[in-house]
Amino acid sequence: MMEVKWKQLIRKISVAGMFLLICFPCQAFSGKYLQANFALKINDFENAANNYVSMFKNGLEENEILQDAVIFSVISQNLDTAKAILGLHERKTSLSPASNLLNLADIIKTKQYDKVEVSLAKHGEIYPEFIKILLLGWTDIANENFDRGIKRFLSLNKDLHNVAIFNCALAFAMKGNFPKAAEYLVKLNTKKMNTTDRQVLGQIQIHSNNNQNDVAISLIEERMKNRGELLFQTELRELKKGKKLKFDSYKEPEDALADVFFLMGNLGDGKDQSSLAYIFYSQLAKYIAIQSDYYSLKLGEVFSEMGSYQVAIESYQSVQVQSAFFLKAQLGIGDVMIDINKEDEATKTFYSLLDLGFYEFSVYDALANVYSIKEKHGKAIEYYSLALEMLPIVNDSKRWATFFLRGITYDRYGNWVRAKADFDSALSLYPNHPEVLNYLGYSLIERNENLIEALKMIENAASQKPNSGYIIDSLGWGLFRLGRYEESIIHMEKAIELEPNDPIINDHLGDALWMIGREREARFQWKRALLFGPTLEDKKKIKEKLNYGITDL
Repeated sequence: MMEVKWKQLIRKISVAGMFLLICFPCQAFSGKYLQANFALKINDFENAANNYVSMFKNGLEENEILQDAVIFSVISQNLDTAKAILGLHERKTSLSPASNLLNLADIIKTKQYDKVEVSLAKHGEIYPEFIKILLLGWTDIANENFDRGIKRFLSLNKDLHNVAIFNCALAFAMKGNFPKAAEYLVKLNTKKMNTTDRQVLGQIQIHSNNNQNDVAISLIEERMKNRGELLFQTELRELKKGKKLKFDSYKEPEDALADVFFLMGNLGDGKDQSSLAYIFYSQLAKYIAIQSDYYSLKLGEVFSEMGSYQVAIESYQSVQVQSAFFLKAQLGIGDVMIDINKEDEATKTFYSLLDLGFYEFSVYDALANVYSIKEKHGKAIEYYSLALEMLPIVNDSKRWATFFLRGITYDRYGNWVRAKADFDSALSLYPNHPEVLNYLGYSLIERNENLIEALKMIENAASQKPNSGYIIDSLGWGLFRLGRYEESIIHMEKAIELEPNDPIINDHLGDALWMIGREREARFQWKRALLFGPTLEDKKKIKEKLNYGITDL
């Protein structure tokens, strides 16, 4: 169990608006305080940092403001500012927890390893014991006390067996002793491992350098299968050609120590964690690491999720082209461009990857998706087809989804025969998938084909996802098509409870109400449907029903 003080530290670094003072001490600073607070609400961390720094520089030296100035300077990647505050802070008062962490990171970055043990002796009560052991073990190795470092790792308790073994393997690999490193990796309990992609890359490179390309290939394929994600495709091709990979995922002890900081950012019991804590520790890890591309990628992902799109792009762009994480970072940039409605910029990003020789499933798939968004269905089909050609058979989780998406595109393109074939392929790879069953069943209903079979598909989907308004609406619409109007209304009313602002669901309920003679209520639902932005074609049909009722089914 982690020490209470460590949980408290994580809680403090996790709270948005960290350490904001309830009773602000000086009216003169209230404007900066309010600006910082507002900046936090919109995830503008640089602006928040600037306001805290301004308050500090202008004489407000309460520990809470000092800590916030450090925290948000680190989060916004203004490490020079954070270190300048740290210097002043250290002379004036005892260091806060965040300042201690920055101080330790700076000691490691500047290779002052003789100071690590001193710092931990002075402030070590805030760290879990196993974190201290990892920090001291890598400090020993950096100070050329290799055997003592290994001994420290192996002193970790049995619950941390994998952590101990992996760090020993890394240490031997950095020393160039790949056979010994591989010996340690064999001892890993893979069923209980929760490794990062960077750690997996380290293992792959160790096995390759130990002439075990087959083991490295198995690691990649197993990772892809478990994660449902394509990883290390370039490395996989090189391994299959019999080439030896370069061991460059961890070059120096700083790289391993950066992982320890990243690990600290992932500790906690769920409630105590937040994106802010994750960013804070990830920025420190990035600052320490020689090979920092992985942390740039992870920071880009979290900034993107938070809607801090420009910062996300900057983080992604700092991933070097030769990195194993470059492709994923560039795809992240494309996704951000789509999120901010810059589809043309996204398309340029994806094509630039092809120009660089990344003829990968994920690039073709990304291009297909963006063309689908732009309703250029012919181009979307072309790239979905190329994506399927590039996709390894081992990754069925991607194959079914791509068949499904291409099927939807064929349907919108007006080629139902090809669409139906793709839906069948998707279901053969992922039997009874609710979204596929729902789309296929609803499409058959709309085409007035195989209504009984279509209804069974949708009933299956609804049993799996009873709280999906769209699937429940499909169920109601299937019953409507079969003339079971009273039954259909029950499901359509539930669908509207789940998705009250969907124009199609409101329109469908109006149709069902009309068919049982509840004409006033039907017109009310049709009018509601018009409020929620139906397509031009649907808008025209709804207005006709408002004028004349349902005249043709």
